[in-house]
Amino acid sequence: PPPAAQWLQRWEYPPVRRAQRLSYVVSALLPTLDRQRLLAAASVRERLQLCVVHLSRRRARLAAVRAVARSGVSAAACAQGLFFDI
Repeated sequence: PPPAAQWLQRWEYPPVRRAQRLSYVVSALLPTLDRQRLLAAASVRERLQLCVVHLSRRRARLAAVRAVARSGVSAAACAQGLFFDI
């Protein structure tokens, strides 16, 4: 395991439990994530996959906004959401 995770092994904190807690923390930090789909997920893995898909889409949208901003479109137009709904 990576050195940053070695302290977790000292107390024998199970990896499944860590993944479970991570899936709930991510959902708490992302208000636009569909919580109903997370609750309906059959497993921790499925919940984390939903989080990864959501974060990937957010990243793509942010990259698009950045590209539009670099292209010279006014910041006011971007801020008003005329191009993207982030």
